[in-house]
Amino acid sequence: MMNKFNIILVLAGLSVSCSTYKGGVAKNVLTIEEQGSFAVGGTKRTEPGSFDVNNALKPQGQTYHGDHAYAFYQKPLHARKYPLIFLHGAGQSKKTWETTADGREGFQNIFLRRQFSVYLLDQPRRGDAGKSMIETTITPAADEQFLVYTIQDRKLSRLFSQRTVSERQGFS
Repeated sequence: MMNKFNIILVLAGLSVSCSTYKGGVAKNVLTIEEQGSFAVGGTKRTEPGSFDVNNALKPQGQTYHGDHAYAFYQKPLHARKYPLIFLHGAGQSKKTWETTADGREGFQNIFLRRQFSVYLLDQPRRGDAGKSMIETTITPAADEQFLVYTIQDRKLSRLFSQRTVSERQGFS
């Protein structure tokens, strides 16, 4: 009898600890009616031979898809007729549109809240479209402060030292 009571007590405690406190009605709730993703374009290569599940790591008979673009989309409840399509700049990915460097909502949510459907794209060989059909070596380059500096308002940047701008953007 005591074992059943202890088990019930533990399960009740776990269910309470796993629940989320809502603290009343949340402000600025964003309701998404539909979301998804898809690849666009690209190239498919199939290796000669037949696929053998017993030798699944061998390339024979397997396919490889690369050099495609990737799109992630969200459609808010009561969306406007035309969506907005966000394409990142050089050296970036669709992450550019999701949030700001200091954690505020980015253009993705700003426009979703204004009832626009949004499509965030990654160009081939970037972000979620990272598979390339070309074998190459990519040399890492420390350039993040440069990218942050070129994106933000340069007049504002001049008010801060490079170290302060880096710390503010989370790159220190």
